[in-house]
Amino acid sequence: MTDFPCNSCGASLRFTPGAQTLACPYCGSRNDIPAPAAEARIEEKDFDQELAVEGDFDGNYAEINYQCRSCAASFTLSDSVLSGQCGFCQTPYQRQPEEKRAILPQAVLPFRLDQKAALQSYRNWIGSRWFAPNSLEDLARVKAQLLGHYLPHWTIDAEVDTRYTGSRGEHYWDTESYTDSQGNRQTRQVRRTRWYPAAGEVTNSFDDILIVAAPTELPREYARALEPWKLSDLVPYDPSYLAGFTARAHGLPLPKAFAEARDLVAATITESVKDDIGGDEQIVLTQQSRWYDMSCKAILLPVWYMNYRHGDKVYKIAVNAITGEVQGERPWSGWKICAAIIFGLIVIALIVGGVSMLQQH
Repeated sequence: MTDFPCNSCGASLRFTPGAQTLACPYCGSRNDIPAPAAEARIEEKDFDQELAVEGDFDGNYAEINYQCRSCAASFTLSDSVLSGQCGFCQTPYQRQPEEKRAILPQAVLPFRLDQKAALQSYRNWIGSRWFAPNSLEDLARVKAQLLGHYLPHWTIDAEVDTRYTGSRGEHYWDTESYTDSQGNRQTRQVRRTRWYPAAGEVTNSFDDILIVAAPTELPREYARALEPWKLSDLVPYDPSYLAGFTARAHGLPLPKAFAEARDLVAATITESVKDDIGGDEQIVLTQQSRWYDMSCKAILLPVWYMNYRHGDKVYKIAVNAITGEVQGERPWSGWKICAAIIFGLIVIALIVGGVSMLQQH
């Protein structure tokens, strides 16, 4: 267990987004987070070695009993939890999983946008969606609904050699004779394609392929749509950055992360093959890829998120806590859609009526 007590009053400190400090929510004191040592580096781990360390880890963690050190309340949580807040007294806590094979982060991208700035991004997002119900704008004023969370990701680096076979199509123009509708003979230019066999090998270098490592926290399509992230601002992992936010250890085993990375870059590799084939058109018949010089690292990326209920459905919203990018679901306002349709019909009726009056005169 890691505690960050205030130097002035002893209360638990919380990380201040956009600053290198921990702040006390009670007395306002600030404690600086020591800057990483000059020799501190975020090192990529050899992919195969990390696989061996991970062993048969399946991404599942045990449930444990936890007792808050402030109010002594007891509750159950997953052993994957790195940080959170007591559900009774809201005291933040940081801990390290007891599971020996737990995948712990090597680096973290600290929060840059505070809750107020993230809330404004959400308001702008809602305001640009005219067909959203007005209740969502009201929800945007409920500050406590927006929660800070570090979303675990894998990054994978690799070199990929791909051998291929296919065909290269080159366009040319041919003169064709035809008979027009009046029975006259005419000529026209017709584009045709000559095809030639093609084979070769291309190499792609991939740096920091991002894979969401907590499938249950946020729909993967939303998490991926929050990109890009400024990964150059990653800092070596320090639990201080987690104070006051929730975070979990990685729950996606490396083999599954690799399978997802392979799918993510498949289109990029195919485009490289087509570029290598050249010509005006390309047909790719076979591709065989070899991945090597692979490395990986476990990182935490910051998001503000909110689950809200509208009608019988629960919707999710996420805000990139670096760029302010917003992704999520929203319901549609039936009366706004009907109003838009009625307005459109009125406009059409006025236009038709105006044309008719002009024709009569």
